[in-house]
Amino acid sequence: MKTLTKYKLNNLLTVIFFSLLVLSQSISADVTASVDREYAYEGETITLSVTASNISISGQPDFSPLAKDFELFGTSQSSSISIINGKRSDSQTWSIRLRPKKLGQIDVPSIQVGQHSTLPLTVDVKPIPVQTGVQQNQSIFITLEIDSEAKQFFVQQHIPVVARLYYLNEVTQGMITDPQPENATVERLGEDRKFTAPYNGKSYKVFERRYSLLAEKSGDLTIPAISFRGYLSKQQPQQNKGQRYDPFSQFFDRSPFSTSSSPVSVLSEPITLFIESQPDNFDGAQWLPAESVELSDSWTSQPPNFKVGEPVSRTISLTAKGLLASQVQPLELPDQPAFRRYAEPAETETRTDGQTVYAISHRTFTYIPTAEGNQEIPAIEVKWWDVINSRQASAMLPAWNIQVAADPNQDAKPSAKLSKKQAAEMPIKADQNSVADTQSNSENATQQANEESENIPDLSGALETLKQHPYWLAGFILLIIILWLLRRGKNGGNIQASTNPLPASSKSNAANTAAIKVDMVAEKAAIDAFNRVCQIKDDNGHNDIRAVAQALLKMAEATWPESPPRSLGALAEKVSSGKQALLDLDRVLYAGSDKLWNADEIRQYFKNGFSRPAPSTKQEKVLKPLYPD
Repeated sequence: MKTLTKYKLNNLLTVIFFSLLVLSQSISADVTASVDREYAYEGETITLSVTASNISISGQPDFSPLAKDFELFGTSQSSSISIINGKRSDSQTWSIRLRPKKLGQIDVPSIQVGQHSTLPLTVDVKPIPVQTGVQQNQSIFITLEIDSEAKQFFVQQHIPVVARLYYLNEVTQGMITDPQPENATVERLGEDRKFTAPYNGKSYKVFERRYSLLAEKSGDLTIPAISFRGYLSKQQPQQNKGQRYDPFSQFFDRSPFSTSSSPVSVLSEPITLFIESQPDNFDGAQWLPAESVELSDSWTSQPPNFKVGEPVSRTISLTAKGLLASQVQPLELPDQPAFRRYAEPAETETRTDGQTVYAISHRTFTYIPTAEGNQEIPAIEVKWWDVINSRQASAMLPAWNIQVAADPNQDAKPSAKLSKKQAAEMPIKADQNSVADTQSNSENATQQANEESENIPDLSGALETLKQHPYWLAGFILLIIILWLLRRGKNGGNIQASTNPLPASSKSNAANTAAIKVDMVAEKAAIDAFNRVCQIKDDNGHNDIRAVAQALLKMAEATWPESPPRSLGALAEKVSSGKQALLDLDRVLYAGSDKLWNADEIRQYFKNGFSRPAPSTKQEKVLKPLYPD
């Protein structure tokens, strides 16, 4: 009995021993999660570590639940073995870099590791403290300034604005917001710049960006503050001389898991300006608030020679500092009675030197003299507003006194100033003169033959003698026939020569072709000008109806120079298609609703010029159409 009791007691002690052993191993084996910081600023990253101690884990932790509230970066893994007082401890650690997606309290969910899981955590994400303006000993700040010598600012004036970011340590990444004022447009100028500059006794690195600001209305204008948000490298502490060099510290500082850069957010001061309206004393044709305006003339370097009927080209260029190309209207010149002048569409562009903008406009004019002798081409003046000195100024091109030479072939060909009708009539008159000359030459030849026949002596006596000698008579008759045939052949050749076209008629036809070519050049220039006017639209897609109507009448003047229509109604009577469109345009023009008009329909009718009504009699087509369908 005692032996049995003792046996049961030993079995009980053995069970208790093994139970305590298993329990101790269960308590020492666990999986935990931790973060390197309890709070972080917006944009900063934190490191989450998951550690499995005294347990064998196959596979990787499941970090996918973190993607809901965090941006996930790369992971790393490490293992460690430690023996303390003869007791061994094994552990595995997985680390992942996280960037919170929102502010406030964010829950880090439980992470599953094999059959084990971690406890949830909480991270507090705070907004970045914003530094406004410039403060003493500040490591980074941003400024917004007006970079202009102007004392006043006017509506539609280019106002140069510059943003500069000053920083001591390297900026790893970031973004500057562009200024967004109301009632103004802002465009970037050129490329961004980087340089160093002293400020408050320190040498700063500077990032510079320039803008062009155009105020759309007068009055107070506020340019809101701009901001920079990014990451600034932390200044690493210098290593003490007695401190042992650790090569691994530099490696980990440069690794993607280091926290050597910190997020920053800085804000500039806003700017308030007063925008002046257009001055009442400005009397220019168009409002041009600029720093400078210059005119140049192609004739200055290459003065041309003028001759009646021969076209001469002239290119006038305008360069305005501080304006956009859209602010400069095409240059117009006054009409001159001694010339026929045609203008090509203006070529405009906007350029920048990184500091300001330049509007550049080129326009070519064709002059065709219609009268010889001394002629004057008047001076050209463009009035503009000097924004630096707040006064009106003018850009000038001097007048030209020129000598127009006569056309040496004016007797053989029509001059360039003749109308199409006159030029067309000249070949007909020349042909009539040719016929008249042919008839006159034929009559003169007949008269000459009669006179020569009267000078033939009387041979009646000789004929009586020849009758008595028949052989002599036959020979005499044969001689008379031969002489008659020779005389007829000579007169016939003269008549045939006189019926050929005269050289004057050929010259007249060539002159007529030259006159038509001159008119075709003028018509093409007018068509190009009309198409360009139709392509200029406002923000709502509407055209300037008065400019379109004027371009149509200019094109009609080039098409029918002998009798140009002076109104849209008169023009409608001359065209074969698009008549109703012209009448509708005329009605809208005088109804006062020109702001709600679109030129697309009327351009479809006349983009290639006017189609003339078919003539009543058929005529041979001499020239190919200028704009074939």
